[in-house]
Amino acid sequence: KTSPAKRKASRENGKKGGRPKKAYYAYSLKTERVREPDFPYDNKKITGAADVYNFVKKIQDSDVEKFVTIFLSQSNKIIGVNIVSGALNCVFPIAREIFKNALLFQAAAIILAHNHPSSSLTPSAEDRKFTDNISSGGKILGVVLLDHIIIVENNFMSFADKGML
Repeated sequence: KTSPAKRKASRENGKKGGRPKKAYYAYSLKTERVREPDFPYDNKKITGAADVYNFVKKIQDSDVEKFVTIFLSQSNKIIGVNIVSGALNCVFPIAREIFKNALLFQAAAIILAHNHPSSSLTPSAEDRKFTDNISSGGKILGVVLLDHIIIVENNFMSFADKGML
């Protein structure tokens, strides 16, 4: 039988019944920013929907939907870009990933853009709902959604210009 003094000493050394305490570790995440070669943005400032269109218009030729998120500084200079590819008539960007990247870039604002391979400038019900969700989430996090642009061959439609934000 173990004496009370030995039991106390054992507890103080992190042992219970002769077994060591389970160790817990803290993990850290490392992130790395990588430049997107298809969208060079060296200090480019966005002043309106036409600037966004000119910046991302190369996605208009894609035969699948592509979704671009542009991350902006306080002065509306591009500080980051993220591209998600989808299928023939849909793309599924994830709001959580958009805001994660916005926070990592320390973005003050974001602009969304995606193409419609069907050549229709009319936003779908999913487009409108997703835009509303991003706008609401951005308000909570302090990241302003400035616009959502739909791009087709040689043309675009801006949610902001149409009063849909």
